[in-house]
Amino acid sequence: SHTSGGRTTMMGGSGLTGGEVAIKGGSSLDGTMGGVITVGGGNTAHGDSGFVHVQAGLSGSVAVSAGDSALHSGGNVDLKAGVSVAEIGGSISLISGEGAQKTSGGVRLSSAANAINSGDVSVQSGDASSTSGSVMISSGNAESGSAGSVMLSVGSESGNGARVALSGDNNDVAIAAGISTSQLEGGAISMSTAKGSSEVSSGKVAISS
Repeated sequence: SHTSGGRTTMMGGSGLTGGEVAIKGGSSLDGTMGGVITVGGGNTAHGDSGFVHVQAGLSGSVAVSAGDSALHSGGNVDLKAGVSVAEIGGSISLISGEGAQKTSGGVRLSSAANAINSGDVSVQSGDASSTSGSVMISSGNAESGSAGSVMLSVGSESGNGARVALSGDNNDVAIAAGISTSQLEGGAISMSTAKGSSEVSSGKVAISS
């Protein structure tokens, strides 16, 4: 019996510019739905199944984009980890590349700019019958310099300034500054309002129990 199945390789030809490899689903003649492309790793009876590895060449980029639409909503891009019956479900990690000599790459989650209304950006844990997951936003530690800041800010507008709301519903809301292991003072907490464009009055600060 063979220990490994056969391998299939598809690659473009070599040249001054490397050849492309295009895999495309079929078009729909009646305008309902084009063909679907499915790329998946193989199943296994025991252990982990095969994985799908997508990687660009040296200094190349990987672009995943949904289709545009003139009449309906644009296509979605769904990233979903696997479901587990007996263990913990799969995770999704978005990690930028390291910079060996300089700064590592950034990670940006943003909705597209739009002439009328831009889309929302929502980060939340899933509902649960017992304990739901936490949402953590934190900067990394720094061995010798300053640790990164965590900033919550709203955009500017022509009317009254937008607000930043921290709500715990029936739970507590805790705001704590960072701990310093080498300096005399820990991090500070600053709460301030912005002035209006007419400079007549600034916003109010209301603290109540």
